[in-house]
Amino acid sequence: AMLHDRGHQRRFGDGGGLCDLGFSALYYKLLADIPPLEVLAHRTLWSVFVFIGVLALQSRLGELRRALSGGRSFLLIGAGALMISTNWFFFIFPSKQAI
Repeated sequence: AMLHDRGHQRRFGDGGGLCDLGFSALYYKLLADIPPLEVLAHRTLWSVFVFIGVLALQSRLGELRRALSGGRSFLLIGAGALMISTNWFFFIFPSKQAI
């Protein structure tokens, strides 16, 4: 009964997300000798590979191709990617500077 409680699942998910965020800051601190833009570039590149791999396993590469072929959807995806990258940069940069 406890495992099916939505509140319990949400608290567990929230806690896991916060732990992940906290530990990733420690991880980025270990990369102190690497410039923040290079860390971000590696993170972005590997995320693209993982994303394409997951879509391939789900047989959904056609959906990605269709989404990227439309002018407006391509621009929206690009704008979203730019905002996410900017957000990550402003997380990585201070993490590497602190302590």
